[in-house]
Amino acid sequence: MKAGKTAGVMAVCGLIVLGGCSSAETRSCSYGNEDMTDTFEITASSDRVTHMNETITLDFAVMGATNEDMMEISDEDLETLFVSAMPQLAEEMEGVSVEYEISGTKAVVHVSIDFAKADPKVLYDLGIIDAMESNVSMEQSVNQLKEKGYECK
Repeated sequence: MKAGKTAGVMAVCGLIVLGGCSSAETRSCSYGNEDMTDTFEITASSDRVTHMNETITLDFAVMGATNEDMMEISDEDLETLFVSAMPQLAEEMEGVSVEYEISGTKAVVHVSIDFAKADPKVLYDLGIIDAMESNVSMEQSVNQLKEKGYECK
């Protein structure tokens, strides 16, 4: 797994601006290879991001893991796996939910941020956004993900 690609939450929220489009829209951006995929669904109104969902999937079949091997992984082990790569997932924050699951030979983490409920100062302190403002731009977020190799629709 490449560190630059898994710093997704920080990457999508990296640039903060005001203004933009006038209607609500959802965009999807994905990056992946044989052992990892990272997908964002970003929803915005007037270019201001209101919700962001990220799903990171690690496929252990590439390393020879079987479904039976994966069933032996505890919930705590699964959480530790993802928190070791993205320590900010360990913090409990209002407006942010994190869920972990095993699906066959894949370990999956779902991160959801509701920008209306999440405290921008807390997101900033954890390095998830680059400024203590809540006006995360959809256009700038998508452009930043594209620069990091994500394909966006």
